[in-house]
Amino acid sequence: MHDTGRDRIPGHTNKQRVTPEIDAMFPDYSIYPECDYAIGYITRGCPNNCRWCVVPRKEGQIRAYRDWKELVRQDSKKLVLMDNNILSCEFGIAQLESMIGSGYAIDLNQGMDARLVTDRTARILAGLKWIRFIRFSCDQTAQIEAILHAAALLAEYGVKPYRLFIYLLVTKDIANAAFRVERLKQLKGISLYAQPERNEREGIVPNVLQKEFAQRFVYGRCYLKENWLEYYKRHDLKKRYPLEAEETEKALPHSSAGTEGRMGNQAVL
Repeated sequence: MHDTGRDRIPGHTNKQRVTPEIDAMFPDYSIYPECDYAIGYITRGCPNNCRWCVVPRKEGQIRAYRDWKELVRQDSKKLVLMDNNILSCEFGIAQLESMIGSGYAIDLNQGMDARLVTDRTARILAGLKWIRFIRFSCDQTAQIEAILHAAALLAEYGVKPYRLFIYLLVTKDIANAAFRVERLKQLKGISLYAQPERNEREGIVPNVLQKEFAQRFVYGRCYLKENWLEYYKRHDLKKRYPLEAEETEKALPHSSAGTEGRMGNQAVL
């Protein structure tokens, strides 16, 4: 049996800890009758220390946590995994590989780190049955080439870009996010999901332009027919949001400025 470190899993704050007895309890899915899938973790923690992410502080370093067979339900063939960086853990990779041919469909609902995709992991990911998407994060410009490389490796095993879903963090450096969108949309059919950075405990609250970019430009799929600058001008955002636009326009010429972002959707909320 692997050392899971379950007694180290925190609760709602960094000062609270769930007891091993509670942590080991199987969820009572009967209180959520509309939920038709099992949910849980195979690994916990993350080796990265991204500025925007609370996971390392709450969960510590990446480690084995549970066998996937401990998580599944008798009445469902669906399993949603919330692992934050499963590809950085050999135990996690081996668990995914052991699921191939099991009949279970999975979703890794946190964006995987494409920089860790190798030919071996691409073969494993392609061999799994997915509920819908294979999800990655592209929160920094440095991750763009890794996403494109991962997509190419997956394509060799028959995975088309339309099966990929990419999370994007949107900081106040919107030009950085716009640059990532332009590079990624060359993967025809790919799905993008932008999230404005928010951490109210640190005083980080998205402005109206970050929300406009995420909710209308990306979620509204306007990015498919125009770039951010074209959208910005067409909607006269400078006039609508003069204060925010002043800061945005300083960055507009710098299409790749900045490198900050968020891994998956584990931003500090």
